[in-house]
Amino acid sequence: AHRDLEFNANEQSIQRRAQHTIIDFLASLALFILFMGGLVLFTRRAIVRPLDRLASAASAVAQGDFHRTVAATGRDEIKRLQIAFNEMVKGLREKHVALAESESRFRQMAEHFPGVFVMSDALGKDILYVSPGYKTVWGQSIEQLYRQPDSIVQSVHPQDRDAARETMEKLGEGKPAALEYRIARPDGLIRWIWDRSFPIKDEKGQVYRVTAVY
Repeated sequence: AHRDLEFNANEQSIQRRAQHTIIDFLASLALFILFMGGLVLFTRRAIVRPLDRLASAASAVAQGDFHRTVAATGRDEIKRLQIAFNEMVKGLREKHVALAESESRFRQMAEHFPGVFVMSDALGKDILYVSPGYKTVWGQSIEQLYRQPDSIVQSVHPQDRDAARETMEKLGEGKPAALEYRIARPDGLIRWIWDRSFPIKDEKGQVYRVTAVY
């Protein structure tokens, strides 16, 4: 009987220790869960949300909204990133304004130019800009030239086309060219044209655009 009592006491002691161990484990687990929950919440507030706002602002800037900035309310690296982003947007906005002003001055000059000003790609297959004087000189609509860029070449008098091709070859070599030739307007009128063309090169020295003044 004494041994049975001692065995029961030992068994109860083991059960109590097991219960305490389980309780301690559950308490530790609860603290860990609370800690991780707080860490996730902190991470979301301090990192994820500011980065989401940056991504949203960057998307708006990419679509042309150069007035989109973010509040620099983050911590350390995040705040520095927000400030750098705002400075970048400010620089882009200033360049955009300067470019718009430059384009406006160019159009004012080209639209009031008494002759004709044409800008195309290097091969003349894509018209980038043509001044209003084209309609008066060539007797064709500007819209037609945009649709059919080769119409400006087709209008050259047949007897002058070889010389015109030689001029285009010089432009392809990166050399400016000048040539006087005739064009045949749709109304049958023949006009003499003084063509001064200039190649525009990219950073690698390759001709990628051509401007012509008539």
